[in-house]
Amino acid sequence: MKIIKKVTVILAAMFCVTNTFAQEKPGCVPAPSVLQLIEMLGNFSGQCKQAIYLGEDRTTSCTSSANMITYRSGRAGFSFRLNPNLDIVLTGGKDAQPATKTLYQLNIDKFSEGRSGKTDNSEAKGICTLNTENKNAAVITCTVKAKGKESTFEFVANNAPAITKFCPPN
Repeated sequence: MKIIKKVTVILAAMFCVTNTFAQEKPGCVPAPSVLQLIEMLGNFSGQCKQAIYLGEDRTTSCTSSANMITYRSGRAGFSFRLNPNLDIVLTGGKDAQPATKTLYQLNIDKFSEGRSGKTDNSEAKGICTLNTENKNAAVITCTVKAKGKESTFEFVANNAPAITKFCPPN
């Protein structure tokens, strides 16, 4: 089995652990050009409990949604938005795996900051987990070190994610 399919299957299984229903759209949708590297996007709504961005507490600016992303390359990641208009994407390689039936772990090696149409990528070291032990709320926790500073994000989802599968580019 190709690694990308394995990661996609693992992520899809983790999306559905909390509830037997995931709000999955049938088939796939054409990806806008900026999203053509993304295979699947899981959007969680809920509450950002903590957002420490490069050592600075930005919890009050953290929005009420978080994403879990699988890329066509086999990489995976989590993203968070801090107002005004700062997107943080934490990604890891092809070693994404469930640690247990209700705990998914991803080693993080890349820290991306997107704002005003520009993206700054930095090397990072850390881990993100998706814990679905509580059937009513999944918890995403990420702790990474990038640019010599620590960042920590904790997000409590109040639902199963809305999943969008993007069609492969032509």
